[in-house]
Amino acid sequence: MSDNGVDKTESGGLSPAVSYGLGAFFVLNIAMLASLPPVLRGRGAPYLPTFRTHREAMFRQLQQTVGRKKEVFVDLGSGDGRLVFAAAQTFRLSIGYESNPFLYIFSQGQRFVRGPKYWASTRFYWQDLWTADLGEVDVVAVYGLGPIMKDLGQKLERELPSGSLVVSNVFSVPGWTPVNTSLEGTHIYRMR
Repeated sequence: MSDNGVDKTESGGLSPAVSYGLGAFFVLNIAMLASLPPVLRGRGAPYLPTFRTHREAMFRQLQQTVGRKKEVFVDLGSGDGRLVFAAAQTFRLSIGYESNPFLYIFSQGQRFVRGPKYWASTRFYWQDLWTADLGEVDVVAVYGLGPIMKDLGQKLERELPSGSLVVSNVFSVPGWTPVNTSLEGTHIYRMR
């Protein structure tokens, strides 16, 4: 440690741990800032990671609700990809759509770092959630803000096949009735 309390290496630079921490902090803040334009236009949500408790609740509810073979999972606004990777454990194909270029690049990097196991079972697209094709999807996950949920609900009703499930983290879809009791702030809906 130096006299001012900053951890430095013998060569005078910052230690690798401090450098990594500062780098991660910088990238996270850039990613958050890059997610604001869609929010300001009323077309998206800021980057907010799905915490482990909510992720576990989502998949617990899905296990109870999915009555057929689990094929294709889509996360609209996939952020850092953690939900896509979690879904890849259960679904044949897990897809993330993300409009933030920093988060898209991060997710793609994670896909390759995690190894071949995820190369066939995951996909990430740098694409706006409003243009994502949902015609052959079994489950859609969304962590949107209240102001977009009505319009997003209309898109889902138009595009999802009958019997598909929608799992929403925190924000409910106006006018929709969940198929069971919401758990840990997650709501599951079945398309008719």
